[in-house]
Amino acid sequence: MLLVALPLGCDDSGTHLPHERVDTSTPAGQFEWAMQKLQRAVLEFHPSRQDGLKIGKRNVSYKLFPPDDKKNHYTARVTIESEILYVHDNPLDAMKEAEEERRKQAQESFRQQTQPDDPLDAANEDPLQQKFLSQMEGLAGKAKVKSTPPPVMDYPEVSERKVYDLAYLDGRWQLQTEVETDHERLWFEYALNP
Repeated sequence: MLLVALPLGCDDSGTHLPHERVDTSTPAGQFEWAMQKLQRAVLEFHPSRQDGLKIGKRNVSYKLFPPDDKKNHYTARVTIESEILYVHDNPLDAMKEAEEERRKQAQESFRQQTQPDDPLDAANEDPLQQKFLSQMEGLAGKAKVKSTPPPVMDYPEVSERKVYDLAYLDGRWQLQTEVETDHERLWFEYALNP
């Protein structure tokens, strides 16, 4: 009798190593844990589309400095580098609206050309005549449509590099640099709260 063993469960072709458990009983361990939380917060943050911003790449780096002759406490420096794109709000929708307006103007122009002195307009009550005029208005609206691709739009890109200083004071890590935005404040509140 031949037995075949089949593996059950998920295919784990990519090896995912679990994070090592961080010993948070030391300032260095607390800092490492805070940096893991900060990286998660920074990398998962996405601004609202209403802000017109799109984040390209982000990188968080940091360095821990132990106490020395000049200072009797731990300090650290955190650097967050970002590539930010300023995206115009729905440029294709604006182009569609402009094209629709152009079509309406072309139809109105056609209506003005078929005034009562026009022999075609003499039979206003004739349903066939009305259908013909309606179809002609539609054709007039489509007649000048260009089949050009949408314009290629340049989006301004800004590379940003911000440096933050931290210090281990009163038994916990504290941000020493004043932040400029609410999302920065929230990142560090999340990361530095035990």
